[in-house]
Amino acid sequence: LPFNGYRHNSTNLFYTYVKYDKKLYTIIGSKTGSTQAAGHVLIATARDKAGHEVICSFFGKIGAVKTCVDIRHLLNRTFKLQRKGKLTLSL
Repeated sequence: LPFNGYRHNSTNLFYTYVKYDKKLYTIIGSKTGSTQAAGHVLIATARDKAGHEVICSFFGKIGAVKTCVDIRHLLNRTFKLQRKGKLTLSL
């Protein structure tokens, strides 16, 4: 089949390496970065089909892949705990 979209390379491992359940939520934006002081950083915004949005950020992680995997776990947990249109978080 012909490809009718755009392709680009990305250093954002959340798009290129970490797979997530697209039926549960969609990533609508993310930003990666790192500094010596902050370590690896990832900020991601996700939206479910009902329009609920969550912004999640991790700072100080040792590795970029671990940061992405941890964000995915947090987003999965958040959207799975959703009840009656409200997001319920508890630790």
